[in-house]
Amino acid sequence: MVLKRNATRDILQVNFKTRGSLPLDFVVIGNHWPSKLGGDLASEPYRMIAAETLSYWLERIPEKFGKEVPVVVMGDFNDEPFNRSITDYALALKDSSKVRSRRARRPLLFNLMWEIQEDGVGSHYYDEWSMLDQMMVNRALLESSGGLTLVPNSCGIYRAEDMLKRGKPRRFGRPSSKTFDIAGYSDHLPIYMRIRKQ
Repeated sequence: MVLKRNATRDILQVNFKTRGSLPLDFVVIGNHWPSKLGGDLASEPYRMIAAETLSYWLERIPEKFGKEVPVVVMGDFNDEPFNRSITDYALALKDSSKVRSRRARRPLLFNLMWEIQEDGVGSHYYDEWSMLDQMMVNRALLESSGGLTLVPNSCGIYRAEDMLKRGKPRRFGRPSSKTFDIAGYSDHLPIYMRIRKQ
């Protein structure tokens, strides 16, 4: 749990095991980091705390499993791939070769959203598109060392026409407001990626 005087957003870790004669372990960590309510700079320390919490759990995962296992980190980070909470505290990088290196003292993540963001698209719209929703993977998933591997170029943003209104995410709104839309979805678009068993 991430604390902000009072308990706020959770980080959820779920451990999975694949089916088959050789079952494989892998971990998915869901994130919903504190919002920018109060302004970017005033709220930034809370997202940095969330990122530090995430990094702590990434260090503990090999201890639990006795080895490095594939890890997918995903969620609404309320920051973009280039923000300090992501790059300096969660240690999620644009360069996969640095993540693959065995010299790193702390677990690094490869942020899959950099390439997509460079195309000028985003998962959230508020005056302009931003990439608040992100997918990140660890070295084991890049190198297939845990028996699972990231499918290259499989990460994307799902944009069904009925999820959009005037080219922006079609949100529900609040039931008590005049803008409530029963056919709406969310102010964020879903993101996806594929992994496969080797």
